[in-house]
Amino acid sequence: MAGCDSSDSSEVNDGTKEQDELQAGIQTIGKAQRIEVRSDSDDNDSVLRSITDKADIEIFIEQLKMNEWEYASALPEEAKKKYEYIILQEDTIKLGEKEDKDASLHEAARIISYENSPYVTLKVALIKITMKIPDEAAEYINQ
Repeated sequence: MAGCDSSDSSEVNDGTKEQDELQAGIQTIGKAQRIEVRSDSDDNDSVLRSITDKADIEIFIEQLKMNEWEYASALPEEAKKKYEYIILQEDTIKLGEKEDKDASLHEAARIISYENSPYVTLKVALIKITMKIPDEAAEYINQ
């Protein structure tokens, strides 16, 4: 009876794809080793601040309240970028590889915040999704 099942998971659009992408983003951000904060208004693309302390990174992630984020189909037209949070981490050490103490960090994810707006854009690998975030998280990320 192969092929008789008419259900095709690619046809179902119940938000599970977005939820899977968000969960992947949460896991990636949870592994951050450094977070660089850049302002979109800076012409020279300089780092405003860098979060490197593990406790500070955990506080940052907690304040985002990512489990409460909701998928948004589009940004409001008036949305203006404010900050970019670049999440950096080392490559995952694979079985048989030695830990490299001098390993450089690479961008694992990026969160873009918008002025006076409870929306962010989350970029992880080739995935880019717009999310509506809790007001408290929006205040925190835009301070």
